[in-house]
Amino acid sequence: GSIKRALQQIESESETFDDFSREVISAEMYKIFLLIQREMSRKREIADIARNHHDDEEVSDELLDKVRAYIDENIDKNITVKDVSDFVCVEYKYFSHHFALRYGMRLKQYIRRKRIELAKELIANTDMNMTAVAERCGFGTIHYMTRVFKNEENLSPTEFRRRFKNVHAVMLDAAPASFYDSNNTEEN
Repeated sequence: GSIKRALQQIESESETFDDFSREVISAEMYKIFLLIQREMSRKREIADIARNHHDDEEVSDELLDKVRAYIDENIDKNITVKDVSDFVCVEYKYFSHHFALRYGMRLKQYIRRKRIELAKELIANTDMNMTAVAERCGFGTIHYMTRVFKNEENLSPTEFRRRFKNVHAVMLDAAPASFYDSNNTEEN
């Protein structure tokens, strides 16, 4: 995102290429360098954490916290178990096994649960249409979100909104409900 914008700025400035343009290009190049350096530093930090545990140990709490933060930050993307294990620089079967031991569910289930909880929060507290909710929660399509939602909650997203609105219509001054808890890892 940020690198792409910087490159677009460089491209537009290179068309005029006067002294001011050179300064803008230089600043944008420096920004790109800093973004790349920050990303490399983050990856080194993750790799160091991963290296500090041995194959016969469980995955560290620090590493699992980084994974949960990564999932929360990228819930709107099509992230896979492989993406997450690549992020933490740990072989995905090994990592997935330890994640399931620690949380009592596979990583794929955990990601799906986070998406459902975020969808419930958006459906209950906003007037976003279901297509926008599906995109924001990383489902991609409304059809896929509806199928997963029905499987997990035993009702469609539309039925959930209707029931939630009916039940809570009396509570006019109530605070918005929050179903999405980035620290909640238990099955319902």
